[in-house]
Amino acid sequence: MISRRNLFALAFHNSVTTTMLVLLGISRLVPCSLSAQDQNNDHDWSVQKVIPVGDSPERAVLTPDGRELYVANHGSDGTVSVIDTRTGVVKATVRVGAAPGTMAMSHNGRRVYVLIENGLSIIDTGSKAVKTLPLEGRTDEMAITGDDARVYLTRVYTGLQYLNTKTDEI
Repeated sequence: MISRRNLFALAFHNSVTTTMLVLLGISRLVPCSLSAQDQNNDHDWSVQKVIPVGDSPERAVLTPDGRELYVANHGSDGTVSVIDTRTGVVKATVRVGAAPGTMAMSHNGRRVYVLIENGLSIIDTGSKAVKTLPLEGRTDEMAITGDDARVYLTRVYTGLQYLNTKTDEI
């Protein structure tokens, strides 16, 4: 049994036959699946597989098709692990910069935006190439517009800014 007290972040994907639930812990990723019978009983989740990822996994986002899971490893390695959800295997480890945390997936699934220490890294989900933009000061959260044209950033003490995703300018 998995206790809610051990959860740090969640990522969900629904399909016709299964729901994927991902729990992030101290040093591992624990994907679970819920059958239709389990969905109404939150005390009986079965662990399907434990997947080792980078140091201190903190956040996770799924591609819109649910085939890849991106996990921010907030610890010392400054990476994002990319997991093939069909096989449960880490298929890539992408270096993004110090202390990756908050992430957002574009609606079209082509980009993952990752807040890092003093910056914003953008991962191309096809090539896994990374572009990093500097940000001065602390940024806590972000949100993407429905047309993927802008990524709004909440800047602590300085207000709201946005990234133009066509030009990658803030």
